[in-house]
Amino acid sequence: MIAGLHRSPEMDRLTELHRRLHDGVLQLLEFMSTGGLGTIDAATEYRRLASSAAADLRAVIEQPAGSFDAAFPVALQRVVDRVPHKGPDMELRLEVCAGCTSVDADEVQPLLLATGEAVLNAVRHSGGNRIFVSCTRADETLNVDVLDNGVGLPEGYRPGFGVSSSIVGRITEAGGCARISNRRVRGAHVHLELPLAARPELQRRSS
Repeated sequence: MIAGLHRSPEMDRLTELHRRLHDGVLQLLEFMSTGGLGTIDAATEYRRLASSAAADLRAVIEQPAGSFDAAFPVALQRVVDRVPHKGPDMELRLEVCAGCTSVDADEVQPLLLATGEAVLNAVRHSGGNRIFVSCTRADETLNVDVLDNGVGLPEGYRPGFGVSSSIVGRITEAGGCARISNRRVRGAHVHLELPLAARPELQRRSS
């Protein structure tokens, strides 16, 4: 955001609606249009996915802020499990440190949503077949790393909406930071940090 400019609550609400429609309903519909990368072979599965897309859209309309109503590790697992476009050969592993277990997911919602989009990008665009998601806690900061074994970022890479808004935008607006880079070995690395220090009520709950 440009220094000196302040967005209205209505603008913030519309921005988040845009992100949620992009990250959820749009991705699921695109997944269905591909036949689920060969994983959808029955009308019942199409109906299930259509019902899921409808539920996501209804949630965006009726409950714009959203709610996980769960501890952070449970919510993170849900976010990862809901990512579409996972083919039958995709290996996705998740590790969460013990220090993250007492964090309320709704207090760090931007981190969860950004993680979901980072995993989705790795699934769709990395060209790899293994993704590792880890969450650690360093003092009063939560760190999430999403690593893949794909082709990495191309030279002259320019992020699209999913990266610039759904990942970087969400995290920076919440007071955190995001870094996207190539790994020393094959693949890309998304690193997300969200400080808890600005949320006194969360510090008390997590201590």
